[in-house]
Amino acid sequence: MHEARKLAEAEYFLGRMVALQNTREEFVWNLSAFLTAARTVAQYAYEEATPKPKGQGWYDAAVAAHPSIKFFRGKRNVNIHSEPVEPQTAIGVELSESIGLGEAVAIQIFEAGKLVGETRVETPAQPRAESPPPVVRLHYRFADWPGSEDVITLGRIYLDALGALVADGQAKGFLS
Repeated sequence: MHEARKLAEAEYFLGRMVALQNTREEFVWNLSAFLTAARTVAQYAYEEATPKPKGQGWYDAAVAAHPSIKFFRGKRNVNIHSEPVEPQTAIGVELSESIGLGEAVAIQIFEAGKLVGETRVETPAQPRAESPPPVVRLHYRFADWPGSEDVITLGRIYLDALGALVADGQAKGFLS
């Protein structure tokens, strides 16, 4: 019933994580809000589906089909009940440098093996452009996630799984 609203809220916080990924503290704050909003989607689905005949079985199978749902449920529980979730952070630095290139062609004219003329055409090197400053990017991972996905990619997978769970529950009459 309220799953779509919480799914949109989680989507909002994932967007904030993307926008603020180079500010670790703000990234982690939005991760915390994301974990709570996204987990609520599954909780609402559980509350709505399980009182219905075969609802518990449907819910258990639907959740089991998506490893990201179980993983993030654990992250949310740690975040709420034990300690703030702190993903690993890697720092990437991108450097760019520019160079100036020019061309030159030399033409030599020989008669009977003797140099009788020479000309040279040259395009001066383009002035070297100012190099942009280094770009620093922060990347986040969960050390206990078995895949190679970063937190943002994994969050997208999670939201897609929750969206699929809600759509399936609606199609089967377990969710409104």
